[in-house]
Amino acid sequence: MPAVKIGGRVKVLRADLDALAVPKRANTFEDIESAIRRVVATAPPLTDAQVRHLSSLLGRA
Repeated sequence: MPAVKIGGRVKVLRADLDALAVPKRANTFEDIESAIRRVVATAPPLTDAQVRHLSSLLGRA
């Protein structure tokens, strides 16, 4: 990115800065499902109490 240093400041054109911005999209169901699958794949075995607790949390969603 082109920039100019003036004293202790670095100046850039707003258009150059805006070009770096990437719009953030909302998470889809598929994004959330993929994240859950990654957690499940790496999580240690759960106790029955932990499974019930997680089920109650997810049941409210």
